[in-house]
Amino acid sequence: MEQRILYFDIVNGISGDMTLAALLNLGVPKELFLEEIKKLSMNDEFEIKISSKNESGIIGTNVDVITKETHAHRHLVDIFDIIDKSDLNENIKDMSKKNIYDYR
Repeated sequence: MEQRILYFDIVNGISGDMTLAALLNLGVPKELFLEEIKKLSMNDEFEIKISSKNESGIIGTNVDVITKETHAHRHLVDIFDIIDKSDLNENIKDMSKKNIYDYR
């Protein structure tokens, strides 16, 4: 499988919902995304709503992440635990954790 790298050149930051919308607009089917995100077994903590949006004639994707808990603090070890216990493909788990270390 060919590996591609995507760079974000963000001067003032970007929110998570904007990032998801941008990635979905690159061609990831929303059904596939939602199916994969369910593999994290965190469905009781949030809901994701994806819809088309037309703002002043500009059409795009709108992603709403609705959290069900008000204040959850997680450390890196907690995130790794979520990844390890998920039903994601082992290769995806390894890449996810590797990329976190590469970023640091």
